[in-house]
Amino acid sequence: DAWRRDQVTALVSAIRSGAQAERPGLVISAAVNAYVDRAYLSLFQDWKRWLEEGLIDLVISMAYTTDDRLLRYQLESFAGSAQRERIWPGLGAWLFAGQPQRAIEQIAIARRSGLRGDALFSYDAIRSEPALYEALVDEANRQPAR
Repeated sequence: DAWRRDQVTALVSAIRSGAQAERPGLVISAAVNAYVDRAYLSLFQDWKRWLEEGLIDLVISMAYTTDDRLLRYQLESFAGSAQRERIWPGLGAWLFAGQPQRAIEQIAIARRSGLRGDALFSYDAIRSEPALYEALVDEANRQPAR
């Protein structure tokens, strides 16, 4: 498992090197599994190391859930991290295609966590649901991102 993690980390490092050579100053991000232990042990994503070593600048944790309590638990874990400024929750807005207000509620939960930002997944799924898209646009116009 350590060898596999090292191989993934070497790939992340190579991607950073290549991207920075082409475009210095480019922000490198990765969408990662939100469960740190599972990411590390089963998926070979040592994303905390990647942040610590500067291999990536930002992680978007795939905190895709309809369970607000679980989302809060995940956010508390990220907010307690030494790398908290560079961890943004990725919210599964598409999960609420039929309940746009629930997507808005999850955005509010994420913003109350004190983390620096958040990301919504995925644009194509959001755009294909007019009510969800309009609700998110209205929310963005009401309260712009920091």
